Amino acid sequence: MDSTKEKNGNYKDDLLLRMGLNDNKAGMEGLDKEKINKIIMEATKGSRFYGNELKKEKQVNQRIENMMQQKAQITSQQLRKAQLQVDRFAMELEQSRDLNNTIVHIDMDAFYAAVEMRDNPELKDKPIAVGSSSMLSTSNYHARRFGVRAAMPGFIAKRLCPQLIIVPSNFDKYRAVSKEVKEILADYDPNFMAMSLDEAYLNITKHLQERQNWPEDKRRYFIKTGHSLENGIAPNTMLAKVCSDKNKPNGQYQILPRRQAVMDFIKDLPIRKDIQ
Repeated sequence: MDSTKEKNGNYKDDLLLRMGLNDNKAGMEGLDKEKINKIIMEATKGSRFYGNELKKEKQVNQRIENMMQQKAQITSQQLRKAQLQVDRFAMELEQSRDLNNTIVHIDMDAFYAAVEMRDNPELKDKPIAVGSSSMLSTSNYHARRFGVRAAMPGFIAKRLCPQLIIVPSNFDKYRAVSKEVKEILADYDPNFMAMSLDEAYLNITKHLQERQNWPEDKRRYFIKTGHSLENGIAPNTMLAKVCSDKNKPNGQYQILPRRQAVMDFIKDLPIRKDIQ
């Protein structure tokens, strides 16, 4: 299988999916995907990074091949039985659906880059990324217009954007800023779930109930941190996370707590978006 794929060029196509431009990412809409992918492939060819990615891709395709072989052995009777089990499980989930919670997913967009631009305002109008020539942690929106993104080696990013400024990571500083933000989040949900330095889930159901009795001057509708911050609001964590990606940068999106609103929102989502 490997030799055949290498001969017909399919591996190159698979590697482009892995390493190439993801124009679904905020700030990368409308870019010249073909041009950017060509630069990426030229910059990586023969590098250790390319070899590692090729190895990963071969492993993925081998797993796919193994799964396809297993699939071919499934009988129609086994398939019908599995379908009945899935239908029964879906019915149970539907009966237990709970739309009474209000979950907020907080995403501090391009967080490391935002902190660096805050501390050095001269960087605000320039393409910057945080990391090293080996790997980038994030990039600002100016850099994203060149196809520069997180999880991209810095040497590739410099080929895409020669004027790119790569700022070394300073995790002590990022942790300190994250701590300041999370102190604010705790006012809304003392038991919020921090997923990383720049991401958290809050259940604000109780907060919204209590806020009904607060004096007007104590109501806070927006969390102000000095950084670009997106939030998605939905009845569960998965939907809230997808929502937070809808109106970047510095936006908000809400799914109302009604079954039809949920179904309308998810029916046109690509599978890749559903599981991220």
